[in-house]
Amino acid sequence: MVRRKKGQSIVEFALILPIVLLLIMGVLDLGRAFFMKIALVNAAREGASYLAYHPLDKTACTVFPSDCYDETRQAVINEAYASGLTVEPADIVISNCCTNGETIQVTVSSEIQLMIFDFFFGPLDLNHTVRMKMLK
Repeated sequence: MVRRKKGQSIVEFALILPIVLLLIMGVLDLGRAFFMKIALVNAAREGASYLAYHPLDKTACTVFPSDCYDETRQAVINEAYASGLTVEPADIVISNCCTNGETIQVTVSSEIQLMIFDFFFGPLDLNHTVRMKMLK
């Protein structure tokens, strides 16, 4: 007696496919989160570097009147935008600024939406702080 197994491979494929797709989407989410973290680090570093060389930016209050550092904030926003990350001026915190020889601190925060794991864990909050000595 010969048994035919025509449907066995289709059933196995149907059972494994959702797991494989979940793994692939998870890897894509993880890679995207790492990319956004690197973009956030670069944006914070750009802001700290700009402020270290331009300490007079503390008094330039035209665009963001609640807190100064207009050009520094714009440098952070431009660097993040170049990497595909949207940063709002309220997400940038600048402290310990503008005393010669002191360490300035720029913190940038952002929230990213994940493709798969957003359903389980919600959006991912990323932030990074860069400290740099004032040069002038």
